Amino acid sequence: MATFIQLLTFFVAAIEIGLACYVYFERPDSAVHRLAALRSLNVAVFAFLAYIFNQSQGLQTAELWAHFPIAALLLLPTTYFVFAWTWAHYDQGKHSRWILGTLLGITVVFIGLDIVFDIWGQPLFSRVGLWTLNLTSTLPLALATDAFIIAMAVMAIYATARHMGGTSIPREQRRKGLVFFGLVIPVILVMLFSVFPKMVIPDWPEGMPFWLLVGDVLTILGVSSGKELNIENVLARTEIIAAISDSLAVCDPDGTILEVNPAFANLTGYTTAELVGRNLPALLADEATFTPADLQHVLENSELEIDERKLRTRIGVTRLVMRTALAIKDRRGRTQGAAVMLRDLTDLEQLSQARNESERRYHSLFEDLPIAIWEEDLADVKETIDRLRGQGVVDFAGYLESHTHFVEECVQRVKVLGINQAAIKLCGAATREEAMSSLGAIIHDEAAVLFQKELVALWENRLEFDAEGVNYTLQNQRVDVQAHWSALEKENPFGRLLVIINDITERKRIERQRDQLYEEVNLLSTQDFLTGLFNRRHFVTLAQAELERAYRYNHHMSLILMDVDSFKNIDDQYGHNASDQAMQQIAAVFKQTFRKVDIISRYAGNEFVALLPEVSIEDALKAAERLRQHLSETSLSTDAGALWVTASLGAAEVDETMPSLDALLGRATKALNESRGSGGNRVSAWKG
Repeated sequence: MATFIQLLTFFVAAIEIGLACYVYFERPDSAVHRLAALRSLNVAVFAFLAYIFNQSQGLQTAELWAHFPIAALLLLPTTYFVFAWTWAHYDQGKHSRWILGTLLGITVVFIGLDIVFDIWGQPLFSRVGLWTLNLTSTLPLALATDAFIIAMAVMAIYATARHMGGTSIPREQRRKGLVFFGLVIPVILVMLFSVFPKMVIPDWPEGMPFWLLVGDVLTILGVSSGKELNIENVLARTEIIAAISDSLAVCDPDGTILEVNPAFANLTGYTTAELVGRNLPALLADEATFTPADLQHVLENSELEIDERKLRTRIGVTRLVMRTALAIKDRRGRTQGAAVMLRDLTDLEQLSQARNESERRYHSLFEDLPIAIWEEDLADVKETIDRLRGQGVVDFAGYLESHTHFVEECVQRVKVLGINQAAIKLCGAATREEAMSSLGAIIHDEAAVLFQKELVALWENRLEFDAEGVNYTLQNQRVDVQAHWSALEKENPFGRLLVIINDITERKRIERQRDQLYEEVNLLSTQDFLTGLFNRRHFVTLAQAELERAYRYNHHMSLILMDVDSFKNIDDQYGHNASDQAMQQIAAVFKQTFRKVDIISRYAGNEFVALLPEVSIEDALKAAERLRQHLSETSLSTDAGALWVTASLGAAEVDETMPSLDALLGRATKALNESRGSGGNRVSAWKG
């Protein structure tokens, strides 16, 4: 029998380790599951140490091993209490988790100290056998420890029993009952065997690991059968999805909040992290917004009638809310929790008063605003357009281009319901009646284009329109405008449109000046002001990109550098005007010689450069020779008369040893210097 008990103790330790792994990895993010795993590990350690102690009987180390099973056993009531308190949702206070952790830590420290002092021969409290404490001890610390262990056990049973009584749903009662008995069985046994050893049969303590295992199995069955809800699945199975913009909270049958939407967090003043895990009826208890009785009613009757309640927010502000709730059921129809929806009604009365005030002020504001405002009825125009759709017209924009009379017909069908003073002024009318009856006189030419865009918006059933265009005054003065309209009524959206016409003539004038200035600045930053060719900086930017492309694809590319021979003499002899005129004509000849894809530039005073993509050195020399010959045969017409010039040219080709654009220019410069040194008016190639 003793051998069987020892083997049973060993297998209990192994099974408890397996249970701890199972319950932890089932929900590693759940505090309840983590603490259930902790208590299983506690039992496993106790059983394993008891097994080692039994195996050490008769050995010199038996007395030493006797301390450790006792320590593990004494730790169990505190472990059970921490689990029970968390399971019962009493750990929602600001400092509750710190307190629970501190209690667990204190227990571990006291038990550890007791083992150390007992080994040294100075026990903090005396023992009577392996399983019992000595209540007759006169040591105050021993009595305090016994009282602490008993208190932990009693509080664990109390917390679990009270939590079990908090629901009337049979399935929840069964689940909580498993956890309750899973705690009561081992806790009572620990108290009986540890504190009241004379009240039980002496041979039972060796079988205690088995009863602790039974308790853990019951507890884990209860914890695992109460999986938390997935908010996405909850919302997909309830009618509340249609009103998700309202404040929504989902709770389990105990009232523990599982999920809230941002609107609920904003309404109550808490963050989502602060709300999840709290008890919903307790959170909303101040103004009886949602009570435990309400939750019970929802769980039993599937819904809560819509009514109005007050809500106290986190900062103490009281708001009026409309409240409703629905029971959440699984696929088998079993109640899993409740979805509570709150709609803030606090501002409705204020909005109603503000609406009346707004309507009173509307007409005065309408008249005084500096922006032209029209109220128009386009229902007749919309009906005319819809008739075309019924006749089979598909390309409405194309239809308008070919049927200008239809645009004119639609203009006549526009009904002007009202305009303000700014609109009268924009039309150039003397009276309101003249402006309202003269719409056809101001919509013509470019203004008709803007009106066509409005007709296309009606064809597309758009309730808002915004575009820029042109209007005319009754005096036929052109005005740049930005037009915007939107529907004022949902029932008949095109029967009453608010049209806003903003005069943007000055803005358009500034924009045109800005665009012109930008174009001029852009030309100055990229072109040589005298010749119109690219300047040196822009040439370098473009040439660098072409050079990288030639390297990447291993393509030919050549560069030609040209210097006008003795051009300074022209400037000195004939003056700046003549030299500028000559330079412009030289640039024209230079540009005509090359292709559009070639990059040409006035590189310096009387130097020009051309980068020729996809051109070998042989073809580059041919192009340079044509340029030299053409330039020498061209008469340059200037104020000082006809002038003749020649040029020296140098060419170089990109190869795999070319490190940069500067190196390519350097090679072309050497070739150019060779042409200069030979008397000018010739072409040379770089020779490596």
